[in-house]
Amino acid sequence: MKRRHDDLYLNELTYPSSMSICPVCGSSIPKDNIDLHVQQHFIQPQPSTSTITTNYCDLEVPGFSDAADFKICRFGHCQQIVSSTEWEDHLFAHSIEDHTNLLSTNSHQNHHENTILDPHNLNIDTSVHTQVHNTDRAIAQEQREMERLEIQSSQWNDHLLAKAIESEEQKEMEEQRMKEEEEFKKLQAMYGMNKVGGYVTQYSQHLERDVNRGKASVGDYYARKAEMLKILMTDTDSGESCTRGIIPQLHHRYKLGVSGTKQAWSSSDTDHYASTVGDAGWGCGYRNLQMLISALLRIDVYRPMLFAVGENVPSIPRIQQLIEASWNAGFDKQGAEQLACKLINTRKWIGATEIATVLRSLGLRANIIDFHRATGCDGTHPEMFSWIKRYFSCGVPGFNTGMGLNQAHAGVLKQTTRPPLYLQHQGHSRLVIGVEEHSGKDGGLFLLLFDPSHSTKQMHSLLDDIQTSSSGLRHLRRSLKQMRCKQYQIVYVDGIMDAQEMERSKILNSVRVP
Repeated sequence: MKRRHDDLYLNELTYPSSMSICPVCGSSIPKDNIDLHVQQHFIQPQPSTSTITTNYCDLEVPGFSDAADFKICRFGHCQQIVSSTEWEDHLFAHSIEDHTNLLSTNSHQNHHENTILDPHNLNIDTSVHTQVHNTDRAIAQEQREMERLEIQSSQWNDHLLAKAIESEEQKEMEEQRMKEEEEFKKLQAMYGMNKVGGYVTQYSQHLERDVNRGKASVGDYYARKAEMLKILMTDTDSGESCTRGIIPQLHHRYKLGVSGTKQAWSSSDTDHYASTVGDAGWGCGYRNLQMLISALLRIDVYRPMLFAVGENVPSIPRIQQLIEASWNAGFDKQGAEQLACKLINTRKWIGATEIATVLRSLGLRANIIDFHRATGCDGTHPEMFSWIKRYFSCGVPGFNTGMGLNQAHAGVLKQTTRPPLYLQHQGHSRLVIGVEEHSGKDGGLFLLLFDPSHSTKQMHSLLDDIQTSSSGLRHLRRSLKQMRCKQYQIVYVDGIMDAQEMERSKILNSVRVP
């Protein structure tokens, strides 16, 4: 059995006191030589342990009585003291251990080489590499798919946003369209374009309402309707709404004196035509044209040009026929299209362009002045007032200024032979028959207007007031502050056109002031 080095010394051997054990090789050395012996270990190289020899114990164990019974094993780092009887077994165990270590080393090297050189192992490495490559590719594909989904999601969000914006725009457009349609219907109702039937129809409906309300008998209904139809057959106005003699009565009033008036000018004699039940709400333009025609028929130079109209003022249905005839002759095609080229038997409003169109078709030089914006700081039109004063007092520069300036009376009021002015503004029209210039604290210009909305009864009352005092003029006067519409248009007649000028006048234009 093997015994450890310490056990031999401590338990079984009585070691001599003059000897020492070398701490490096375990040899028994005299104490006097132990230092030299240890130093030799560090000077001389140690014997190699890589080769197995049969001489594993060149040194005997000194100090023993039978040194041959024990040997020190020099195999590797064993350094065991083995008895002679166990020596062979000890060496055999070292041989087996060394052979086992050698086989283990060779097997490890062969396994490493086979792992590198074996084609099967190469296939395994290639397969692993392929798997890694496939994994990387799958990861890259997944990443690309995620990026694609993100882009698609972003594009989808953009698409939804575009759809929402488009839907909102369509909604706004639809609301705007409905609003425009509603406003257009209101305009149609305002200008009589949504109603069927014209003057005759409205007149008959009013008579029927009077009968139903007990204001007229059935006999009165048929009698008045028959009279209306008879008058319409002659194309002449019945005259039931006409008031004559107002301007001559004004001359009489100014002769007697009008407080505050420094100077006044008036147009030629003109009759007032009021709206009636047959044209209430839409006939102001027609009534103003009737007033203007009543003045033109009294001026010698214009009377022959009104042959198509007749010797008397035409009725409203006849005026509608004249306007449509002027459209058919090529005058103001654009305006005709706006009114669907139809006026007869309708309640459509007419304005400055229709007035100028029918007058031009008759050979009269009818011009339009457009006061398109206010010229006063408070929304007034002082430039328009000054233009009207120049028209009545000295004519219009650039046109036939010598026509119609024959002034009668040397007093405050100077009557000219100039026709009155057709004055149009939003929703209504009137006729300017003159202008006053005042002095003192109320100084300034005042227009004298005929308004078709004033009934025949009111105009007769005006005549009575003028005869007794100047207070009746308040129904005709309009100050600068009372005329504050955004835009005004004036139509005035200033001469007769030849054939070439008539052809050029088919295209309407206007002069903008300022």
